[in-house]
Amino acid sequence: MARENIGHLDPFASAPPGIGMTAEPQGHAWERPPRFSKPIDAANVIIDRMEKPNVKEQLLNLMAAGVTIESIVNTVALGGFTEGEFTPDTAELLKPGLTLYLVGAALENNIEATVFNKGSDDEDGKVKNKDLLNIMQDMRPDQYNAIQAGQGEVAMPEIPVDEEQVNVQQALANELEPQNELEPREGFMNREVI
Repeated sequence: MARENIGHLDPFASAPPGIGMTAEPQGHAWERPPRFSKPIDAANVIIDRMEKPNVKEQLLNLMAAGVTIESIVNTVALGGFTEGEFTPDTAELLKPGLTLYLVGAALENNIEATVFNKGSDDEDGKVKNKDLLNIMQDMRPDQYNAIQAGQGEVAMPEIPVDEEQVNVQQALANELEPQNELEPREGFMNREVI
């Protein structure tokens, strides 16, 4: 092996950690100071934008179609951050207020909006085939029609499971089990069912 070919084997022949902090900004909006530093200012601007008739109509249509308010708020928060409007911390602080605004808009317009995303009904967290078919019907109607005609089938891709990693996670979980089974592990605030 020639000496010039072993350069990639040297573990120190790479950029040191933090080198990106010393480079010139790449021009991304989130690399510059945010437009709004106070959550109340950002919330006022966002709600003013949502109050525009065409935007409000689209939001109401989304909620009527079943898109959750949580999804809409998360999208608005991420979009504001990527456009450099506010920081991720400010985005998180905006979410409750925007949620309340959208709930109020849904109530004013007699829309039965869903506030939170539903968790998976399956314990293993896999996407159901019927959900895949619904998505496929919208996104790839040609394949959907072929499946409905019996010319194809939906196959779930197999995701390889690292058994060693699963065993390590189970061992760690067993070590973290409470020593006293009488003490519930629910977090720092115990909740009582009424």
